[in-house]
Amino acid sequence: MFYALARALLYPFRWNATHLPRGSFLRSASIPILKYAARRRTLLRSIQVITPLDRRDVSFVPTNSMVVEMTYWFGTQGYEGVLAELWPRLCTKAQSVLEIGCNVGFYTVLGGKAAPGTYTVVEPLPEMADILRRNLALNKLERVDVVEAAVLPAPADANLQMSLPDEGRETLIGAHLASGVTLAQRSCTRGLEDFRLLAEGCDLIKLDVEGAEYALLKAAMPIIERNAPTIVVEVLPESRLLGALLAGMAQRIGYTIYVIPSFRTEYPVAVPHGSFTSRTPAMFQSKDVILTREKL
Repeated sequence: MFYALARALLYPFRWNATHLPRGSFLRSASIPILKYAARRRTLLRSIQVITPLDRRDVSFVPTNSMVVEMTYWFGTQGYEGVLAELWPRLCTKAQSVLEIGCNVGFYTVLGGKAAPGTYTVVEPLPEMADILRRNLALNKLERVDVVEAAVLPAPADANLQMSLPDEGRETLIGAHLASGVTLAQRSCTRGLEDFRLLAEGCDLIKLDVEGAEYALLKAAMPIIERNAPTIVVEVLPESRLLGALLAGMAQRIGYTIYVIPSFRTEYPVAVPHGSFTSRTPAMFQSKDVILTREKL
């Protein structure tokens, strides 16, 4: 009863955060209050379904997940910025979507609702894949194909040992290859998928693979150059090889590179390929980049 009352009192602040323009006084005043509330995980007890106020047509199962909790308090765009709006918009134009690394299925649900064609999502962690399937079922997304495996740049015969960091939650944000990783507290063994086979024929690809983006894209370069799919990829400042690879792809294939700011603005920023590096997204408080031949 107490938690339900607290959530009711906080509802106006959630509404402000999800409906008022960025930079408005009421929205700005509401954000610190919601950040404080978000640290009190017990406030979400007894909730049966998480429905973001800015996308009432989608829902998520309540889990001990930072992704789901932030979506409840700040909405889909409040958690991931304008990319939460751009991704389903891109999916509406795609006949074949490939998403690598879905976590609990935040983007899978948003994109699966919009995609008119095939949608394949690959997730290596069994806990995440289970929650993903529950979220797909909750949203009646039966057409999404879930592949529970790790993705590599080339075919391999053996299983892969994954390193799972201890993040203090049942659900994780990321996992890594066990080789060379020392922060692992748990591990699991997953089957393997060749990224080149998955990418063939896709016209929209999203990659969030904890640092393996460079190796995957480089391995699939002949396919990418031939088909020119729109690519959504995470670029961290230290990923210098990835930044150089994306700049070269943009020049050769005719892509425009868009940096997607996480907050402060709702507009993608086009960056000339000649000036793009792995440090460019951070200049816009971002790590998300879209390469496309279309105008966003």
